Amino acid sequence: TQKAEFQISLVIPAYQAEETLSETLDAALAQDFESYQIVVVDDGSRDGTLALAQDYAKKYSNIKVIHQENKGTGGAYNTGVLNADGSWIAICSADDVLYSSALSTLWSAHLAHPEMGIIASNGDFWYENGAKKPVYDGSLRTSGEISLKSAITECFFSVGALYDKTWFEEVGGYTEGMFAEDYDFWLRIMMRGARAFYVNEILSAHRISSTQKSANVIKAYQTDIGIYQSCLSSGLLSEELAETVRESVARREQMIATHGIRE
Repeated sequence: TQKAEFQISLVIPAYQAEETLSETLDAALAQDFESYQIVVVDDGSRDGTLALAQDYAKKYSNIKVIHQENKGTGGAYNTGVLNADGSWIAICSADDVLYSSALSTLWSAHLAHPEMGIIASNGDFWYENGAKKPVYDGSLRTSGEISLKSAITECFFSVGALYDKTWFEEVGGYTEGMFAEDYDFWLRIMMRGARAFYVNEILSAHRISSTQKSANVIKAYQTDIGIYQSCLSSGLLSEELAETVRESVARREQMIATHGIRE
């Protein structure tokens, strides 16, 4: 049988996600875009995640489910992208949701700006009480290019973000076994020439859990520092950008110090 051609493959890594995956998949299936597939990677879950995903795949021909031993999010992304039929990849966690116009809006931005390798957008933070708040104040922003310098200062919101799969191949995919593998990936491809574009529309919702521990905040800062150090040792940065990286390291170290004091 001939392999279906899709413009976009939406990759969803799923681990112990049975409580949220249905909502994520229902939203993914409700897209007002034609040519896309959904690739769910069950990353060694011990709950009902795999069975739930397989039930969806039986009903919808554009869903592909892959099961693997637990490798973490980076390893699940790698498996998903390597098995994706689309030439562009969109990413979404198994507890986040894309609004129905997400893929079509991002694809239109890609067609309007074909020189861009990454298309990202605004989104909502989605709290446990149901409240939602935009990640960025849209009145303070406009659609436009995200410079490498600004991405080094702060990772852009990337739920549902779309990118050209050739960049994945160029850098050998995501780094496995690390926290914030998506930020690491964006910087690695941007240092090699991928350009990023921001669409000033709210296209997705990212769940914020009240159980986010301080330890995780410190871990995130420490991970950022590690990512910045690999940027510096890559030899791919101008002196100006290297200076921006060093400033970002100093800022994260300061945050870790003050966070420790507050505990």
